[in-house]
Formats: sequence, C-alpha cells, structure tokens
Amino acid sequence: MELRRSQRQPKPRTIWEERGAPSASRDPKITKRTDRTEQQTALKPIAIGPLPKTLEIDVNQLPDLPAYKPPLELRFERSKPLLEGLLELNTFQKLLTPAIINRIVESTNSYAKNARETDLDENDPESFSRPWKPVNIVNIWRYISCLLYIGYHRLSKHKEHWSESGYLGAFLSLVRFEQIHRYFTLRDRTTAPR
Repeated sequence: MELRRSQRQPKPRTIWEERGAPSASRDPKITKRTDRTEQQTALKPIAIGPLPKTLEIDVNQLPDLPAYKPPLELRFERSKPLLEGLLELNTFQKLLTPAIINRIVESTNSYAKNARETDLDENDPESFSRPWKPVNIVNIWRYISCLLYIGYHRLSKHKEHWSESGYLGAFLSLVRFEQIHRYFTLRDRTTAPR
C-alpha cells in the first residue's frame, strides 16, 4: 500500500533582508521605532501673553436677556427624615406594610389550597402526610425573620438551625417553616391575576 503525499506546493521563501532592501540604519527616511520603555519629556507650554483687547468681553456691553418666569414655582424647604429614631424592626416594618403582609398571607393560603387540591392523589396515602393549616400574619413575620436569621448566621444545612443548639425552634417549628417555604408566594394567580 502506497502512502499518499500531499499535493500542496510549498510557497517560495521571501528573503526580506536582501541586499538592496531599505533599512532604518541605511535609509534616513525610515525612522527608528523608539522603545516603549523610553521616557519622553512632556511638551512644555509656551507663554503667549495676555489676550488682546479686542477679544476681552465687557460685561456691560452684553445684551439683556429676556425675563422668564417658569410656570411652576419651586420652594426648597429643609425636609425632615421620615425614619429618624426608629428601631431596626420599625424601619423594616415601614418597608413591609400591613397591606403587603396581608396580600402575602392571602396569596400563600390560596396557592397552598390550590396546589394541594391539584396534587392530591387519593391512591397514595402519604401524598400529604402533613396537614396544612392556613398561615396568618404572625406566621409570615416569623417566617421572614427566620429567613433573615438563616441568611445572617450561615450553617451548612438550614435544618441545623432547629437542632438542640439551634435558636429558631422557639419561634417557628421546622415542619411549619418548610410548609410555609413550600407555598410562600407574593402573587397567586387566583387571587391576583395579571
């Protein structure tokens, strides 16, 4: 069996440094490149002197601008801070108003009800072994506070916060936290359609 050789023809080599080729050392028209590390001196400003009298502007000779009164009258008064002297909890409660928390409670309960009705399998006795109890405002506040605590105190698993040395078991049980976490929503399609 014969090996096939490539039919490609090699390009002829070009000799760039031929005898008659111009180079920077031989031809003064070709300037040498300067090294990038070579320091160059900055340009020095040349003193021109004062401006001629014809270019100086006399303020008294300028034409008067037409008087203009805007249609809106703006008054600038020093404002008082709205959140001055509030505790951290009160400041946080300014962001999550009672109306927002009520909306979260309604949406979470509605979503949990609809999800449990659609996912319920009558043939499977363990489809929902944990009965759902509708959430209220206190449950949502405790759930949000648990999320903040978990975010601030990092552990490898979130279940470790409810261990014997954990702190969150006194406020919300792990089972209840996981239930609320599963169905927590800000907008349910049945209560707030688009």
